[in-house]
Amino acid sequence: NVNDKGSVVVYPNPVNDQLTINYRGASKNIKLEIIDAAGQLMYTKATTVTNPITVPVSNLAGGTYILRITDGDNIINTKFVKQ
Repeated sequence: NVNDKGSVVVYPNPVNDQLTINYRGASKNIKLEIIDAAGQLMYTKATTVTNPITVPVSNLAGGTYILRITDGDNIINTKFVKQ
């Protein structure tokens, strides 16, 4: 998922325990959010970009989720599957 706002690579996909994120964008301070299929916010964290970024997801139920990265005015959404 690459566009003019930045680029994000999420792996493994599908994921079991830990989601790994490589992000390149405008700033070093971003907000990570994980949103489930019903639109519920399941995880949120403000962090400094230090690639790779790891997010624990073992507590999530199986299904499709959206990883939302907010970088200033830019928002990038990437889908991933939790097994």
